[in-house]
Amino acid sequence: MKDEIVKKSVSHIDKHDLDGELVSQPELYEEYATQLEEARADLEEAKNELKVRDDDYDVAWAKADLAIRKHPGSFGLDKVTEPAIKSAIIIEPSVTQARQIVYSTREEVLRLQRIHGALHAVVGALDYKKRSLEDLCKLKLANYYSEPRLPKGKEEIRSEIEDQKRRKKYEKNREANDTIRVGES
Repeated sequence: MKDEIVKKSVSHIDKHDLDGELVSQPELYEEYATQLEEARADLEEAKNELKVRDDDYDVAWAKADLAIRKHPGSFGLDKVTEPAIKSAIIIEPSVTQARQIVYSTREEVLRLQRIHGALHAVVGALDYKKRSLEDLCKLKLANYYSEPRLPKGKEEIRSEIEDQKRRKKYEKNREANDTIRVGES
């Protein structure tokens, strides 16, 4: 299972390249869904390993407990009391080693849970992206992004209106120029 999860944003959509987005969507989904399934399997395997390591720790604890109770002198104990036995068990090398293995296995489980969670979020984002792409396609088919246009036959009216605006502006400029010339005379 790769530790690198997502290098780029999978939720980005180029609305001007919908066909490209639609073509790449299934490949992206397959890639991350496969990684998610691998992460799920790795996580389950690590959880099972943790159970085994917990059992190994319990066995090491029990063996140390029995050995200390049978031969307390070889563990430096004068009296056999429960607190003394517990202290001797805790410092027993086999118990310490088993405890370290449990801790490192728990760290691995946590690491894999983070990877699994991140991949689950990516697959969720890809599901959302799919719905967004569908909605954008519907908008495109409904000409949502098109330029406003006048109905057929109305173009002549538009050009006539623009011509009238130009004539009025020309006449205003001409009157202003005539007023200036009369004032100069």
